[in-house]
Amino acid sequence: MTTPIAHCVRCQRPAPAEDDPDFLHWEVLDDVDMVCPECETPQEKQAIDEEDMRLADEVDDSPHNPRSNKRPAATSPVKVAL
Repeated sequence: MTTPIAHCVRCQRPAPAEDDPDFLHWEVLDDVDMVCPECETPQEKQAIDEEDMRLADEVDDSPHNPRSNKRPAATSPVKVAL
């Protein structure tokens, strides 16, 4: 899959294809605008890092994560009439 003609909204550098590993370092500002790693402001980088940490914490706390300390609540056994 390739990226439609996309570029950094600040420096006009062409964006890599979506299947290129470098694409992961580009940030999407909204539905159409992208920023290359060289044009990200320190504030944007900090906000991205904070969001990444928040998402990592959510995954770590997920009851479906085998490494999570949280476990789903136990359900009471079902009684079957014989």
